[in-house]
Amino acid sequence: VSTQSTWGLAHSAPHYTGPYPTCGGGDFCPARTGAVVLQGTEDVTLDGLLVDHPAGNAVAVLDYNRGATLSNSVIRNTGETAVVLMGTTDRMWSNGNHPDGTRVVGNLIHEVSTKLRGGCALFASIATRTEFARNVLFNGPRAGINFNDHFGGANEVHHNVVFNFVRESADHGNENSWDRVPYLTPVRNGTVSLVPAWNSNHHNLMLVPNMGSNLDHDDGSSWYNDSYNVLYQGGGWTKHSGSWQVSVGNLWVIDGPCVALSDPYNYTFTDNICVTSTILVGALSLPICTDDGLLPGAATVARNRYYVPGGSATIWCNASYISLSQAASRGFEAGSQAFPKDSLTTSAIMDLARQVLHS
Repeated sequence: VSTQSTWGLAHSAPHYTGPYPTCGGGDFCPARTGAVVLQGTEDVTLDGLLVDHPAGNAVAVLDYNRGATLSNSVIRNTGETAVVLMGTTDRMWSNGNHPDGTRVVGNLIHEVSTKLRGGCALFASIATRTEFARNVLFNGPRAGINFNDHFGGANEVHHNVVFNFVRESADHGNENSWDRVPYLTPVRNGTVSLVPAWNSNHHNLMLVPNMGSNLDHDDGSSWYNDSYNVLYQGGGWTKHSGSWQVSVGNLWVIDGPCVALSDPYNYTFTDNICVTSTILVGALSLPICTDDGLLPGAATVARNRYYVPGGSATIWCNASYISLSQAASRGFEAGSQAFPKDSLTTSAIMDLARQVLHS
């Protein structure tokens, strides 16, 4: 089906018991159904929907779909997930049987996963080139946005307001990702490869007053560029079991360390601003941090601004605490500075947030 459509809908779907597939390499999969299902479509637009109290998923984009758009809609009180993007594969290859180029733009989504508690606002598995932009999301038990794998990559999450997820879990984040299974796709440069295209998160405002982190790239997550986001509370930029991840120009307002790295896998943490309630701004463990500096090629950490109690920041490196100047002498945190947290008023922090989001 190839069509341009504008639909309006008020719907309360009946409860269902499945079917539940195995998809991707993440922790769970939602059901392959919903109040609205797109399958085998091209260039379909769903605009101005109201989906209220579906017992399960609201919108499901399944298998072959190209250029689907969900816009200017309200989805609330979902039994499971608000928007599901899900393809299928033959081992490591999809044969094109996946959503590609889906746009979820300008929607209000809240009170998700009221029955099946692992659900979220957006769940993507075996889907690529997804744009998730200018949405407002709030209130859910676990993740707000969940990328189940990195099939193809080239996903862009930008200019969203996301808050108050992870209300019933001690992990996850406003955005969560996994990457435990390799896939063959040509998305990165036209040549079939195990390496996906870069994914990006930029110019988002995220608040997580509960447990977890705002951006939780977990369990092998790779090829992520997180730039110019404002991230309030939750954990800092904590990385393990992944590679090729970038944090540039973000503002954190948190209580703990700003950056924590353990595995030597091509990380970049530069030009960020972190306002924290501890003087420990970095936790860099072996093998990534040694007495001679960072393991070559493991990470670039530089030009960050830290606002800490008293204005003197420390870093945990190889089982000892060192200052920013000592870190610079070992070849990292060059150009980074620490300032007294008390020098920042609430109004000044708001000004920093505006600067970051408008950069």
